[in-house]
Amino acid sequence: MERISRWETGEYRINLNLPKKWIPWLKLVIPIVVLLWFLSGIYIVGPDEQGVVRRFGKAVRVTEPGPHYRLPSPIERVDKPKIQQVRRIEIGFETISPGPPARYSFHPEESLMLTGDEQIIDAQIIVQYKIKDAANYLFNVRNLEGSQGTIKDAAEVALRQVVGKRPIDDVLIKEKLQVEIDIR
Repeated sequence: MERISRWETGEYRINLNLPKKWIPWLKLVIPIVVLLWFLSGIYIVGPDEQGVVRRFGKAVRVTEPGPHYRLPSPIERVDKPKIQQVRRIEIGFETISPGPPARYSFHPEESLMLTGDEQIIDAQIIVQYKIKDAANYLFNVRNLEGSQGTIKDAAEVALRQVVGKRPIDDVLIKEKLQVEIDIR
């Protein structure tokens, strides 16, 4: 003998007994709410930004400045990093107040290094960069900026490597421009 479940026989039914006066309001409110939800997908990318649209967390497209549409939350989200902004990382010092007069805090653990002729030199540099690809910037690099960031570590290593190969006179006087080029 075959057993039929209660779902198949219809014993488990959801019966919503709403008052009759609510039905006209629901017919009006539900479409308005759905329309507002769909309209919430409109977004504007600023002139100095690039929009990266994520669908359930995965980057699906990159949009340029202007008005655009995405599927409403929680389906799609947009990140808008500023790609035209020149970003700055200071190595060997930190700007406390841009001034005037400017105030700095020096970090000798970052700036003191040995030259090729075993002299100690104190060198501070500023690294400036722009975001080239917004999707790669957001999703393919961890800990890019900050005190222990990838860019700061790479620039400090490049500075130490270039300074460590040259005598102090070349670093300070003779080949100062070449040192800068080699660090780039």
